[in-house]
Order: sequence, then C-alpha cells, then structure tokens
Amino acid sequence: MDQNIGFIGLGNMGYPMAMNVRKKMPPSDTLYVYDVNEKVCDKFKEEFGGPNSRIEISKTIPDMVANASTIISMVPSPENVRQVYLDEKSGVAAAKGKASAEHDAQRLYCECSTIDIDTTRDVGKRIGEMGMGTYIDTPVSGGPGFAQTGTLSLMCGISESSPAAKRVDTIVKYMGGASKIFYCGSLGLGLAGKLSNNYISCCINQLNAEAMAFGIKLGLDKNLLYNIIMASSGRNWMLERKSPVGGVIDSPSDHDYVPGFRVPLALKDVSLGVKASKAVGIKPSIGEAVVEIHSAMDADKNYKDLDHSAVYRYLGGPE
Repeated sequence: MDQNIGFIGLGNMGYPMAMNVRKKMPPSDTLYVYDVNEKVCDKFKEEFGGPNSRIEISKTIPDMVANASTIISMVPSPENVRQVYLDEKSGVAAAKGKASAEHDAQRLYCECSTIDIDTTRDVGKRIGEMGMGTYIDTPVSGGPGFAQTGTLSLMCGISESSPAAKRVDTIVKYMGGASKIFYCGSLGLGLAGKLSNNYISCCINQLNAEAMAFGIKLGLDKNLLYNIIMASSGRNWMLERKSPVGGVIDSPSDHDYVPGFRVPLALKDVSLGVKASKAVGIKPSIGEAVVEIHSAMDADKNYKDLDHSAVYRYLGGPE
C-alpha cells in the first residue's frame, strides 16, 4: 500500500502544518493538497514544490482520497468537517469505489480541526460504516508559531494499544513535538482535551485583559504590572506570550491586534467548551461571561477580525 498523504485545508494553521508534513514524510511519497481557495494551493506548490518534492494539487476531495492512504484535514467548523467527509458529491463519501475496497478500508483520517465531540463521533462512525477507513480526532494546540516549527501539541482520540496507533503516531509527529503527543483513549476524547485546554486559554486571555486594564487605570506602569504578575501567582502561559497591552512584549497588541487568533475563532472554541461542560452537568460560569463579551466583539466590525486579546481595548483598557 502506498504511503501518499492528502492534506485538506491550507489556512492559517494548515499551511505550515502541511509544510512540515512535506518536509518530514518520505521524499518518495506524494503529498496531495486541497483547499477551496485554489490560489493558496498554487502558492504552496510554488513555495515547497521544487523539482523532486512530489506535491500534487487535487482538484476535488474524492480524487485526493483515491490517491492517498492517509488524509489530514484542518478546516474551520463542524459544518465544514461534515461537508469534507460526508458530502456524497464532493466529500470523502463520494470517493467510495474510486480505489479498491482494501485500499478504502485501510485508509487513515487524522482530523485536526476544533469542533464538537458529537460531530466527530458521528462522522467517524459513518466513515467506518461506509468501509472508507479509520477516522481519528487529532486536534492541535499551539497556534501558527508552533505549527511553523512543527512542535504543536496533538491530542489523539485513540488508545496507544489500538492497531492504528502506530500509523497515527508517525503522522502526528510530522506536525507535533515528540513529547507533546497525547493518546486520549477513544474517538472524541482528543477533542475533550482540546476543548478543555482552549476553554482555559481563551478565558485566561480575557482575565489578563481585565486585570491589566484596571491595574493600569489605577496608576501602575504597564511594564511594572506585567513584571509583577509574571513574578507572582498570577503568572500564566497566555500572558507570557501574548500581552493584551502593547509595548510590553512583542504581541498582536503591538501590531494593532493583527495577526493572531481571531475573535470568531475564540468565540467558537469557548462556546464549544461551554456546550461540552453543560452536557456533563458542569456550570461553565467563566466561559459564559467570556462568550457574552466575545459575542459582542464578533458583532462589531471594528473587532471581529482582530486577535482576541483586543478584548483589552474593547473593555476600555488604556493605551
């Protein structure tokens, strides 16, 4: 069986992830790329193609699936995932019969998007019932910087003892740090880990903004306040790498809050965390407050396309 790989979704995260896949996969195997924006595929092939790189642009998802033994996908929403995998005209489902039944059954799908657990379990079940292979949720964390260096964290909805685990391990290590690959047990639990993590990071981002805003308004110098927090019990990963206040460390706040993790994406992730929390009887009190503020930002054309640390500005934090 060939070891060709297909990559669906060359967006802000997908582009550098696919770059690392091409760099680390066997040079004799082909990487097929697909995105609804054909120009980004052309750019990717031009940037990383070279004379012997074996990069091919797929015009359709079914054509890609027929040619690849492993598919990696990174798309924005649950609706996009359903379309990519279950659409009977344009998705993975439409590829049934384009390759041998044996090839279909042995195909592996690593779905890296941040979506809800119910969707991933439904899609995985239906892909299996179609005889189209094994679908695993493998969401990522770390942002574009870690995607660029190939050191993302990946949370895999599979047990290390599963027959497919060895193949999954090979694929995810093309994109993630060897010590940052986590096997969570079964389909959907990779996303449970991802949603828990992003719930924390997005909520802490707003907490950082609120604390910095009132501390500075009370009269503290912004750099002094930052250093106090970083040397004390309030220290956190988000503040260390993304100050909501400009002029402290190099952050989106120093570049008018672009580029970064956009407000709609933060709103989506916290909303998914709130939904998951409620589903198991936990009241997501902090997440609900973050959703309220980010919903208002998402509805405001002045904030919608900014990094979510712009919540500092939205709340009235001083310049």
